[in-house]
Amino acid sequence: MKKTLGKRLLSGFTSVFLAAATFAQMNIPLGNQSVLLAKAANTLTSLNDDNETDDVTLLVGNNPTAPDGTAYPKFDSVGDAVKQYEKDYLLGIAGRFCIFLDGDFHEFGSDAEGRVAIKGNLTIDDIYNSYSMGKGDFATNVPLEKVLENDKYANTILGGEIKNGQLDDTYFDENGSNVTSHSDNSHRRLVFNKDSAEKETVKSSIDTNLLPQDSNGDWKKVNWSQTYVSNLIDFDEQFENFRKTSAKLANKKNPAAKVTIDGSTVTFDAGYSEGDTAEVVYFNVPYTDAETGTTITWDDIRKCTEFKFVNIPELPNGPRKVVETTKDHEIEKKDWNLSYIIINAGGENITVADNDVKTYINGTSISKGAQDKKNNDAGVTSLLYNYYEAEKVILGLNYQGTIFAPNADVVDKAEVLYGDDDDQKRGNDKDGVYGHLSGALVAKSFKGGTEFGYRPFSGPISLLGTNSGYALPFSKFDDSNNYLPGAEFALYDSKGEEVSTATSAGESDIPAAGMGMVSNTQKGDYISIPSKIDMSDASAYLTDGELDESKATITEKYTLKEKAAPAGYIGSDVMYEFTVSERVNAVETVGDQTIPTKVTVQIKYGDHVLNYFRYTDTYEGETHTERTIEFLSDYGMGEMVTSTFVLSFTDGKVSGITSKMPSWGMGGTTDSPVDIDTAKSQTFTIDQGFGQQALYYYDANSYMIVTQSIPYEDKGEVNGEAIGELLKVSRPSSQILR
Repeated sequence: MKKTLGKRLLSGFTSVFLAAATFAQMNIPLGNQSVLLAKAANTLTSLNDDNETDDVTLLVGNNPTAPDGTAYPKFDSVGDAVKQYEKDYLLGIAGRFCIFLDGDFHEFGSDAEGRVAIKGNLTIDDIYNSYSMGKGDFATNVPLEKVLENDKYANTILGGEIKNGQLDDTYFDENGSNVTSHSDNSHRRLVFNKDSAEKETVKSSIDTNLLPQDSNGDWKKVNWSQTYVSNLIDFDEQFENFRKTSAKLANKKNPAAKVTIDGSTVTFDAGYSEGDTAEVVYFNVPYTDAETGTTITWDDIRKCTEFKFVNIPELPNGPRKVVETTKDHEIEKKDWNLSYIIINAGGENITVADNDVKTYINGTSISKGAQDKKNNDAGVTSLLYNYYEAEKVILGLNYQGTIFAPNADVVDKAEVLYGDDDDQKRGNDKDGVYGHLSGALVAKSFKGGTEFGYRPFSGPISLLGTNSGYALPFSKFDDSNNYLPGAEFALYDSKGEEVSTATSAGESDIPAAGMGMVSNTQKGDYISIPSKIDMSDASAYLTDGELDESKATITEKYTLKEKAAPAGYIGSDVMYEFTVSERVNAVETVGDQTIPTKVTVQIKYGDHVLNYFRYTDTYEGETHTERTIEFLSDYGMGEMVTSTFVLSFTDGKVSGITSKMPSWGMGGTTDSPVDIDTAKSQTFTIDQGFGQQALYYYDANSYMIVTQSIPYEDKGEVNGEAIGELLKVSRPSSQILR
């Protein structure tokens, strides 16, 4: 049936393929269907219906940035934003908040200078009957928007109710003045973390009759013109991830690190020399001196008033930019060139500190009152205390760094001193029990009078160490057999949860590498398959300390599906199902931790084996030095290695790649460097001899390489009967259809 151009709706179809695989194309329905638009953020209106925004902006603001400072593109959904932060930051989306709680928040005074996210209820109980959240730097009156170089976000995200008190509606303006008018202020946004359909229910639940009002009747528990209802954060999922992250961090060790106490000073010595670099250093408490046998616990450290971190190395990729506030209410950019610091402290009951603490990193103070410093020094963004066993935490007074205690109920000295005598706690600081946390709090709940700063830990997810994962190639075609850019795809696990996304880019030039320097064109794109193997801990695969074959293999099924079509194209409902089997072949003890070091991976589409390879990690001491990736074939005579790549590591990053191709008929291998930028994911070709070239893909995020064959024949008629024809692929002689 012939269609006019004005009425014709375009369609696309997808081919998914890996090394030497052959697939049947799927027929994508054509006809008079609605064009599928890309998923967009949800538009929201305030409780008063007089202001409009969207859920993504309320969660991440108008100018969200990656760890390297580059701006993120506009996210299509809250879910996409959360997943991107989880991929990039150690604390995920929680790293945008100074308070992030899995339960209730009960405050008796002071304020939170940064953003706040609470799963439970908010109780404000001070003499002023109000509480400020997300106002900015109180020492210099610089608004938070200026400090973060971001705006339009929600200052407070609340899953429960405001049980008592109200949120302070004042803010700092560009001149550092404290604006107290409550009639028209766009700075204090509150989101009730509920389904947007509950908007009217939320409105009716806010009791304003018992609260003071100004002469205009505008001073209420919340500013309805800046209050919204939307599900922005899945706290249950976030804290499940935090508990896993906390446990993984607890297993990280720095063998050269030492902890000593001299009087009221505790020194954390990383053991690095001048010129050394590292992304992160770890300290573990309790700490036992190997020579003296003396053990230092956190109960010893809590009595100290000076925390000194010494011999901290520089960051391997150069300094990161941080923002400092000035006394004239402005900001200035500075370089911070020292590595991230994580202190793992065991114990179910933790008192962070008995008194005020002053913290120094390589001699530089990051504390108020020392070296003319104030609260919220930018250096605190590099410091995290992981209380991985804690169920109860008592905060100290003035303290620096992020408190990461996902299982703990947290209180402060005001709560400990006064207990249930709330009258003594309301606005009462005569006993000096209200401190300031320059950093952030990630915990189960909080009750007390501590003031919270706005400097959460900013470390990237790479601090957890080498990640594993595998790139799955796919191609999107239009109905003229052209590679089609702009189609968004998602990969789902067996539970139906989205695990990764990718957008097709179509054709692009790719570099050649190795002998022969064959140029080529990338036809298709790649989406990430996450590994189920925990490369930081082998305990799940062991029985009585030995590798257990019954535990060593993990199999997961994944589904690839088009999520959103390019503008003007009809989306496809065709789903492609894959099975990924991972088998731990060997484990080793590195430092004090037993970890997997050899893993075999098989990826199948139906009965077709798409990719079959084994990777082996090599360590010198506790330093990861190499990863060897061997591509395998099995012709009924056992595994045979068809090609090999060796990835060399320097300071935790891939610094070079060498290909080792079989020297057919001569034995041995032909070794040659792969001349690509190892900081970027990309496709490259290798000359395998006899005029044969192989196409590979290097994933810079997971430090993995997969094979990819080049489609060369016509894909068939989309509008005709030939859709079911097989997609044929060219393949080098070393890659044989299995």
